[in-house]
Order: sequence, then C-alpha cells, then structure tokens
Amino acid sequence: MDSKIKIITYVDSEKIHEESYLGRYTEQLDSQKIIYSDKNNKKIKIFIDKIKESVSIEKDDSKMYLAYTKTSNDYSTQYGQMKLETQLVKMSKMGKNNFTLFEIVYNIHFGKNDKQQNKLKILVKNI
Repeated sequence: MDSKIKIITYVDSEKIHEESYLGRYTEQLDSQKIIYSDKNNKKIKIFIDKIKESVSIEKDDSKMYLAYTKTSNDYSTQYGQMKLETQLVKMSKMGKNNFTLFEIVYNIHFGKNDKQQNKLKILVKNI
C-alpha cells in the first residue's frame, strides 16, 4: 500500500531537516518496514525488528544498525567511509486511524567523551 512518509531529523534536540516522500509501509508480526526513494532517487529502507528491538537504516550500500547495546557500523558518507559507534536510546510507535508515528532516538559516539544524539520522527499516512 502506498504511503506518504514525512521524516523530521533532530540533532541534539535541534530540528535540522524535514522531508516528505511517497513510499511503502508494511507491518508484520515481528517487524515493520518503511521504504522510499529520497530526492536523489536513492532507495532508503528502515527496518524495525520488534523481537530484537533494533532498527536498521539502509541507503545504497550503507547500513546503520541501531540496538540498545553500543554497535560499530561502517557507514558511507559523501566524504568516504566512516566507522561509527551507535546506540539506540528509545524507540516508540503511536498510531491513530491511518497515521503511524515512529520516534527513533539514538546516539552516535565519535570518541570516548564526544557523542551526538539524533532523533528521527517518521510520520506515515496510508493513502
């Protein structure tokens, strides 16, 4: 089923980006998937595993895995490959009628005492 997908990105509680796309949202007993193509026509897949309580975000050949334990990821950026340590802080889902709101909060650790907290708010409207 087609869905309107609105994504709002926050870094350290400051809203830095908002975008809307058409895509697909599917829910199964053990997982949820959000798939869309961004403005550069790059396919984005957000996979929420209900059993493992984890999130993976795939874009092209890059995959960021978020779990409640600190995880190391090799992530491609426009500046090249980076090694990131990530840790899921909070994951929630609220739904009403044909709207579903996901909130995914995670930390990116750049060093021993240097981290950034990111939050994704993903609003899905089934059309």
